[in-house]
Amino acid sequence: MYLTNEAKQEAYEYFIEVKKMIFDSEMPEACKNALYHSVDNIFSSCEKINF
Repeated sequence: MYLTNEAKQEAYEYFIEVKKMIFDSEMPEACKNALYHSVDNIFSSCEKINF
């Protein structure tokens, strides 16, 4: 079974929300960049999941 389009859309919406929270934080820029990279990797993995 594959992820439904609704599930992929919901994941994308959370992905955007997390990136906004990182952007709005007061942490050092290097930490933000590392987190952005990690979040991108997680989202890419989720997009490839086939159940």
